[in-house]
Amino acid sequence: LLDRPQRLTGDLEVIRRLEAIEAGLRVNPPPVVNEPDPNALLALSSSRVLVRASSNLGGSMVVLAERERPQTALPGGTADADSGGRDLTRRLLDSASPSPTALAALRPLEGVRQRRVCALEDRVVDLRLRAVDHLLEVVITGTGEHGSRTTVGLPLPGAPFAFDVRCDDLVEAPQGKAHVLAIFVAGIEAGPLDRSHGAFENIDSVLTRYTLDLDAGTAAAGEVLNLSDVGVVSPKAVAVGNDVVYVAGAATGIVGIVDRASFTVTRTEEGLAGAADLVLLPPDNDDGSQSIALASPLADAVAFVTVVPSTTGSSRASTREVQHLSGPRRDAVTRLGEALLTTTALAPQQRSEGPASRFSCEACHLDLGVDGRVHATARFTTRTTGSKAPDADDADDVPHEIRTSTKPLWGVFQNPPLFTRGLDRSVGAMVDAEVAVANARTPRSPWTTLVPAVEAPFLADVLGLSSGPEGFARGSTSNDGADVGTGTVLDVDAIDPFTQRVAMVRAFAALRLPPSEHLVDPETEARGYAVFRAHCLRCHAPRRYANDAASLVDVDDDAIRRRHTRAGDLVWGSDRRDDVGVRPLVHPEGARPSSLRRISHKRPLLSAGLAPNLERFVSGLRFAPPRPGVDPRGNPSGPDDEPKVWHVPDVDHHNDDAPNARLSALPLTPSGQADLVAFLQTL
Repeated sequence: LLDRPQRLTGDLEVIRRLEAIEAGLRVNPPPVVNEPDPNALLALSSSRVLVRASSNLGGSMVVLAERERPQTALPGGTADADSGGRDLTRRLLDSASPSPTALAALRPLEGVRQRRVCALEDRVVDLRLRAVDHLLEVVITGTGEHGSRTTVGLPLPGAPFAFDVRCDDLVEAPQGKAHVLAIFVAGIEAGPLDRSHGAFENIDSVLTRYTLDLDAGTAAAGEVLNLSDVGVVSPKAVAVGNDVVYVAGAATGIVGIVDRASFTVTRTEEGLAGAADLVLLPPDNDDGSQSIALASPLADAVAFVTVVPSTTGSSRASTREVQHLSGPRRDAVTRLGEALLTTTALAPQQRSEGPASRFSCEACHLDLGVDGRVHATARFTTRTTGSKAPDADDADDVPHEIRTSTKPLWGVFQNPPLFTRGLDRSVGAMVDAEVAVANARTPRSPWTTLVPAVEAPFLADVLGLSSGPEGFARGSTSNDGADVGTGTVLDVDAIDPFTQRVAMVRAFAALRLPPSEHLVDPETEARGYAVFRAHCLRCHAPRRYANDAASLVDVDDDAIRRRHTRAGDLVWGSDRRDDVGVRPLVHPEGARPSSLRRISHKRPLLSAGLAPNLERFVSGLRFAPPRPGVDPRGNPSGPDDEPKVWHVPDVDHHNDDAPNARLSALPLTPSGQADLVAFLQTL
């Protein structure tokens, strides 16, 4: 039934049932609900704290952002007996207006995931995290009439998720002392992903301390702290205080508190699963406690946590309160599936020990997109045959390891067959296989019932339930007919293995695409489409589903095409394989054409990540028209040979004998390249 039966961890009947659900979701996709409550959004002119909605999960991406030290104290961040049930979110938002410096830090910059701005008397320090490019860009600008401008690029090994600094460290520097800023970057460890044991290894979460010398304009890396071994996994939010650093693990709902002096985790607190940002609130008491706010797009909630230091002698315990955004929410099964993709609930018995790691899918798919890295696959093929058997007539045709760039998880539902080789024909088959890989080298079978109260208590916040020592509060939640209208009920106390897989398939169907942010003038877009239509359309077809030729849409009409590119409902792909000259071959027939939808959000490009960006990718394309009897390599061919496209990478030591390196295929003109890039950016 399947091209690759060895990937099955269950039986074929399970795959058939999952594929039936997948087919049903193509006809009746999960509704897009839970648009942000407008009462929870905040105009920049009225508050220093921003609650912002953006995107990849089915719900709103809720982000709280504090960009400067507050001038006035906010009301308490946690409820008390006299609060009269006042809305904590509203109390948080009704604060002083932001300064121009704070607003500057909120302006989006292309390719920048996170930004911090420190304003000093004589200079402004603008720090920009370019996560996919693994770079922290620091722009130092003098404030005088002839102020100088210096840019420092700090390479970040591994996969950076978030960072923070304490600007007051610079303000408080003693007179005559160097202005040195401590930068704390959280993400995934720098070691190469190891797949050689059939599992994902060397992808623990870490916190790294860097130092930036503003006077010298230099930066250096310091200590690296393993966070996974204390349960802080997928650290997507960091906040630096006077003496400690708070790091929120999105995959576990645990906040780690790191002592700045010793650079060790001194304690952990319960936070909020899926936390995408973390804000330190002004102190409102005398016992040294610190209130923090966390925002989660997974739970569609804000959590307020007051951390009471154990050294103060206070009798008050740390407190936590969670507020969910009002309005309709995604069905419980979809939310469960999102949690399985982004938390440790998928493989709760992972451990951080040597190469073994605790992780979620976001270790390689940040925000369910890409991490900008090229990973080893532990698969080997020969350079020219695409199989493990070398060419008997070529003594140099020895096996080489396949390396592949990370592909986004958003858009997967419309893009089977999956992976570069196209060997997983459905999302259901892929999900079944990946559950097994995530649980590999753990004591847990991939066919184990999940008991959230024991293995993943943070799911209570995700599913909107209360929890206690005896488990979740009773009262099951309907899964809205996720099993193709059977009306089955989700048992939140014991989630069976099949329901886990159904939830993940449903979550893939509900994932939103990132927006297309490029505006291209109509004439340039039309010229770019003409180039694309002539050379690219046979492999990158405007289909709704890559493996369904009947879903092809005629996009020659400009208005129709632009409507579809804005909506992002076409994959611009197909289910064929082609040899485009990249070596080693991943399959004897070549690689599957990747979906071009939202290609501007993906890099590096090509299956092996040989093109760092879209411009370099297009400049390496070589085109040849069909020539009866001869293919673009000059070899004999049939009379119906198709137009061919090849790619010549800038540097590839495996590509010295690639067929396109010797022949007559030609690049586009510079203007044609610019037009094609412009068109691809609209997809």
